[in-house]
Amino acid sequence: MYLPSQFDPKDPQVAIDIMQAHPFASLISTDDAGLPFVTHLPVHWEAQPGQGAEHGAILGHCARGNPHWKYLQQRPQAVVTFMGPHAYMSPKVYPDLVRVPTWNYVAVHCVVEASVLDGHDAKDALLKQLIADHEPAYADQWRGLPEDYTTKMLGAIVAFSL
Repeated sequence: MYLPSQFDPKDPQVAIDIMQAHPFASLISTDDAGLPFVTHLPVHWEAQPGQGAEHGAILGHCARGNPHWKYLQQRPQAVVTFMGPHAYMSPKVYPDLVRVPTWNYVAVHCVVEASVLDGHDAKDALLKQLIADHEPAYADQWRGLPEDYTTKMLGAIVAFSL
């Protein structure tokens, strides 16, 4: 991503705050033909205790039918992008009229190494965290669903840490 120095906040916490406020991300890696492959998904930022603010993991999942998880296994380096607030900026907002239109935006790009998280417990923990992030009231409903149904649902996803 092109980042003029005057727009680089230099503080990793700024990026973390944006990722947490706007957790619907674009996961970008390459497919088997070497082309970019993009999946849009909700994710969760998890700090790594004792390693400084900039160290952590982005946790997410995709449908087992989505080949993206296989691409991550084969080629673990990927990019995750987060788009924060954005708006068209008309030249009319400036006091002088010798201006051109532009787009003002906030974005975070993370270069990551992917690891697939195997097992029922890892996927269940991830889903519980995403529920806590996005709809805490749903937690009781999820816990109350029949075990055969939740097991089937967990089997239909692949979780990963980025």
